[in-house]
Amino acid sequence: MSGGSLDFLYRKVEEAAVTISHRYGNVVDGEFSVYQPKAMAFAKLLFSVSKALHDIEWDMSGDGSDWKAVDKLIGPKEEADVVADHLRNLIIQAEAVLKRLK
Repeated sequence: MSGGSLDFLYRKVEEAAVTISHRYGNVVDGEFSVYQPKAMAFAKLLFSVSKALHDIEWDMSGDGSDWKAVDKLIGPKEEADVVADHLRNLIIQAEAVLKRLK
């Protein structure tokens, strides 16, 4: 098993976060070379997304995951919203089937 279900996408996302961090948060001679807070905040988000992708990829590959990194990004409200959307779609599909049966 050992990962790979998403072609190790988490590594690419992590590499992007590192590249952004180096470009916009490097210290040169005690000074930030080109400090950009929004870019650094985005890199921080990408590091979190990378960890979540790792958890999901390992779970998809059968290696198991505790989903803790995902839980840090997705709260109960977001999860409930996705379930509600899914239920709405199921209702639409069920109504279409019932209409055909009439």
